[in-house]
Amino acid sequence: AMAQVDIDRILLEEAGARDVLALAFEEQKKYEQVAEAQRLERLKTSNRLEAAAMDEMGLRRTARASY
Repeated sequence: AMAQVDIDRILLEEAGARDVLALAFEEQKKYEQVAEAQRLERLKTSNRLEAAAMDEMGLRRTARASY
């Protein structure tokens, strides 16, 4: 009977540990999603700046060719 009480207690502890682990994974996923969104935003910004620089170079070449 005492062994069964110990087993039941351990099973409850295991269930609690699994719940905590599941919550930790959910939190980690949220952080990963935020980090990925930030990375993509930086990439978009970089691409916009690069496109603007290329446009400016094209305009300068066109302006030089006009003279």
